[in-house]
Amino acid sequence: MIDRRIKPAANVKLPLFRLIISVIIISLALPAMASAASHPNLLFSDITEAPGYQYHSSSPWNSWEAVIINSADASLSRDFSNPPNWASYNRISYRSGFASDLGLAYQITKEQKYLDKGRQALLNLDVGGDAPYDMDRAVALRGYALAYDWIQPGLSSTDDTTIRDKLARLADHTYRDLNGDGTKKTYVSFADYHGQAYPSVAIAGLALEDYTNPNRITLSSGPDDWTKAGTDYLFVNDELHTYNRPLISYGFDEESGKHLLAHTRPMSSMISSGGSKYIVSTMTGISSKTIQQQKRSSPQNSGRHSRTDT
Repeated sequence: MIDRRIKPAANVKLPLFRLIISVIIISLALPAMASAASHPNLLFSDITEAPGYQYHSSSPWNSWEAVIINSADASLSRDFSNPPNWASYNRISYRSGFASDLGLAYQITKEQKYLDKGRQALLNLDVGGDAPYDMDRAVALRGYALAYDWIQPGLSSTDDTTIRDKLARLADHTYRDLNGDGTKKTYVSFADYHGQAYPSVAIAGLALEDYTNPNRITLSSGPDDWTKAGTDYLFVNDELHTYNRPLISYGFDEESGKHLLAHTRPMSSMISSGGSKYIVSTMTGISSKTIQQQKRSSPQNSGRHSRTDT
């Protein structure tokens, strides 16, 4: 089973890994937005084109596939509608990770058991699931958005509508968390939260790009807002805060691209999740290219990764 526990803030590797993977997802999904009603469309439209699927009988892809399938198999006995039985794994960030593994296992195998359990996980994404930190919701949003993208082809129209509303509520909540629903416009913590949360919100915006809120549920934001979080606000100008600079400038020097918190390894050495390696292991050059394309104009970075007014 993949460990879903949130690592300490001092560990720079995991936050940076999450940012990079999220940027890859956004860069792959943006060209497909015109046909967003068709799923999957975030990391691939046809899994047989993914490196992990094409080379699944060879090392190291076979071991990465085993990680995904083993995690999904472990979730087959879980009841996503009954959170009291989950003990220490009832955090929303863990539950979403189980859901995305089920979705990817379904795409790999097309076995009904993974579809059925993934559907149960998505229908109960708002049931239980502790969120002691805003970061839990951001991690969960990304996981559930991926799970939805991979499970959606097997959903009935009724289930699809229900899940889209629930995912939209989670996206709206997470989007409002980004600046404390307007009360924390002078606070930025790039490594511990915002640098990971902005792309996660954008992934949900892409997964729900054609969402029109047909049931008129209460939302204060929508897919356009969510997508901007991981594109315009991340790379051009963060309009959710007051500093008139892109969020990325709190974590990376805009001229050299150097990470401001610590020296880091090449991106390819940081892709440590089985599912991520399985899909994007041969696409590792896309992140830096995407960053350069997204940065149309932005102020010079002046230093720190987090900032509050005094």
